[in-house]
Amino acid sequence: MNALERLNQLNRDLLEITYCRLDVSKLEKEIIHREWDRLQVYAVKEEIA
Repeated sequence: MNALERLNQLNRDLLEITYCRLDVSKLEKEIIHREWDRLQVYAVKEEIA
């Protein structure tokens, strides 16, 4: 593999890693959002009780 082919492969690998990281970031945000909702529901139940 010549230097240009290797550079192109590295760029493709970097893009793939970046997209995977974005997917993980979205998942983390969704988990945090759901946990926040759960905590808010719990707080309201405590106030009612």
